Amino acid sequence: MNEQVLLCAIQDLKEILNKIENTDNYIEEDWIKLEKEIISFLANLSRYRLHSKINNELLSGLQFAFNLTKHEKTIISIKNIEEGGISFPIEFPIEFPCNRVYWLDINGLDIKFKYENQYENYLKFLSNKRIINTVEKIEKLIINIIEGL
Repeated sequence: MNEQVLLCAIQDLKEILNKIENTDNYIEEDWIKLEKEIISFLANLSRYRLHSKINNELLSGLQFAFNLTKHEKTIISIKNIEEGGISFPIEFPIEFPCNRVYWLDINGLDIKFKYENQYENYLKFLSNKRIINTVEKIEKLIINIIEGL
């Protein structure tokens, strides 16, 4: 597996994340596509991680997320955020109600796991955090690896 395949998976995921996050209404097909792209991203990342033998705490947490996809109905949540708006004097950027996509908050869930460190890293880096931020960090990591080759 090479970095370009992973970057394609990242771009596909970012596209659907941006579509959902830039609207206050999304349809069921968007949710289905988002779940498919997250699973694809996590599967590609897991294979890449094994072949390249790189690891860090964030990647460990993402491995736990990939394992969760096999046991949980969903590992994401979409929340409608109603921050921002117009006030005077006007400050930019102006924010309007929109959706934000988060990793599943696993605090308090009865989840069985094999590797304690993956569970702890999921809690630390992913649980109830925005997915787009995570994806952008991984994208930067992969680009840095490519540039270092």
